[in-house]
Amino acid sequence: MQLSNINPAVIAQYGLALSASGVVVETPGPYGQRVGLKPGDVLQNINGTDITTTSDAERALSERRSTLSMDVKRGLKRLRLRFRL
Repeated sequence: MQLSNINPAVIAQYGLALSASGVVVETPGPYGQRVGLKPGDVLQNINGTDITTTSDAERALSERRSTLSMDVKRGLKRLRLRFRL
């Protein structure tokens, strides 16, 4: 999965609100795609940890767990993705 920090270029590319927070999914990769992530999704929370940078996301995703929960903003919708690893 390829993620990007939100910055003016990313906001313009994906048409995000100026107040957007989290990290943007550039490429979901095979596993991200399998769980429903799409390019342009904004990851805001992973396993109860607020995500503000790609480093936050990497740390949260590297924790060994049997389940994973993600809060995602897609356009005007908010989604909670949950799945077993």
